[in-house]
Amino acid sequence: MGVEGYSRKYSETSANIATLFNNYFTSIFTNDPDTSIDPSTIDDNISLLEDVVLTPNDVANVLRTLDNDKAHGIPDEIPARLLTETASQIAPSLCQLFNKSLRIGVVPFD
Repeated sequence: MGVEGYSRKYSETSANIATLFNNYFTSIFTNDPDTSIDPSTIDDNISLLEDVVLTPNDVANVLRTLDNDKAHGIPDEIPARLLTETASQIAPSLCQLFNKSLRIGVVPFD
């Protein structure tokens, strides 16, 4: 048995692994109305994700700190070395993508 009676399941493919994680997390997290946050109770001094704005320099700095000895990212299979060595060139485009995701609250599927 896995966590609290959840049976162990194994998979070899990225898609099946993602599905297993999704099924597990959706089984333990609910949209129970008793635990929903009432927007009128949010303190005006709290920062929301949509208020976060990244700069190309912020993104490039993070890219440059990636460990080039780590395995390729999953599911993109992009080597960290490629990201660190092209940080200045790709940071502006990634910055636009990240800021739009933060602003609209959606992460692109691709």
